[in-house]
Amino acid sequence: MFVIKRLFLFLLLTGLYACGGGSSTDTKTTPTDTPQTQPEPEPNPEQEQEQEQEPEQEPEAEPVVVEGNETFTILLDSDAIKIYEIGNCGDTPGSNTSHRVYIDNSNTINGDIWNWVDNAAAAWDGISKANTAYAISRTSNANDANCSNVATYNHILVKKLGDWTNQHANGFWVTSKSDETIGQLGTVIFDMYYDSANTILPSAAAIEAAYGAGMTGEQLAAWEDSLFHLDIRVDGVEETSDNGSIYKAAYNLALTPEYADKWLRIEIPLTSFEFIRSVGYDNFTSDQATVGTKSLRAIGFVAETKNRLVYRNYDQQGFSEETTAKLFKEIGLRIKRFEITPAE
Repeated sequence: MFVIKRLFLFLLLTGLYACGGGSSTDTKTTPTDTPQTQPEPEPNPEQEQEQEQEPEQEPEAEPVVVEGNETFTILLDSDAIKIYEIGNCGDTPGSNTSHRVYIDNSNTINGDIWNWVDNAAAAWDGISKANTAYAISRTSNANDANCSNVATYNHILVKKLGDWTNQHANGFWVTSKSDETIGQLGTVIFDMYYDSANTILPSAAAIEAAYGAGMTGEQLAAWEDSLFHLDIRVDGVEETSDNGSIYKAAYNLALTPEYADKWLRIEIPLTSFEFIRSVGYDNFTSDQATVGTKSLRAIGFVAETKNRLVYRNYDQQGFSEETTAKLFKEIGLRIKRFEITPAE
């Protein structure tokens, strides 16, 4: 009986298969609206933790105590220049003895100083203050309330915009105290305060109104940007055997308003300077290797325009000292320390 039942079941299944219409190779799959359910992957605890985390934020610059109680917070960090804001500003202790210190409480301005401003002369019509305000002091002349009453050098440097006669109305030099070449200098380290209360920067509109008739828009943009500009010049000795050439390195420091009214530490490697050969009033491009061989004479500080020119450079044929508008850049700064590291 068991055998008969199994035979019957076999015949029944064979008949059902035959009614299906052929082998699987002849069939076509009909898509349905119901997707097939895929098994969910096993949860990964590490992956879930990563998804829950907030996007990584750039860490804020941390003050770093480097000298005494002063802290230094980075404001601008590039290969060309670094600018820090000094916190707890105070007396700077003696630096590395290999650094050449040019200005501090015990190193006075020992080179040339000048002040051409003469309120009685028409050339200075429009200057904002009496000429005594632009005098250069060889020694520290103020105690700075923003820097623990440390003695500082407070100056207002002036640049004429119209005429090149006495275009640097005032300025100063510090001379080298040793027999060294420009190439032996490494990085300028400069503690200064951009004093907005004593800074007057003619606006772009004022400059265009005064000089725009004799200049193109491109010339105006290249000439001046209404920013604080301090030109730092590292001069070699005069080369009498080379037509009186003076080889120099120069850096035109530009500061935007965000740097105003702060004590700053500014570090500029010599490689970031421009290298120039000057013959009389003519300047020619030089290179670091050539300038580096020249004996250092002095380091100078003057106010500047963006490209160091004045209006008269653009309008030499039609220029008239009497009729040309008179505008002045006045930059207020306080100096606590200026030193240079040796070249590596």
